[in-house]
Amino acid sequence: MLDCSRWVCTQVLKYQSEFNQGLKDLNEEMRRLLSDLIDLKDIVKIDSLKQSVIASMEAILDASQYIRNHLEKDKSSE
Repeated sequence: MLDCSRWVCTQVLKYQSEFNQGLKDLNEEMRRLLSDLIDLKDIVKIDSLKQSVIASMEAILDASQYIRNHLEKDKSSE
């Protein structure tokens, strides 16, 4: 009976150790994934900012073309 109890305790400790190592590995993987997610968030912010800058530049080009067209129209009507 004592040998059986000792064997059970040994098995419990073995599985507990494996479980704890699994938790440590999972924790490390979660940290890595979180870091990757933060990096992706920064990339999305940069891409969004880049799209805003491009849209602003296109609006400026459109406005300058509009002004240019009006100036040419004013010159031709003189």
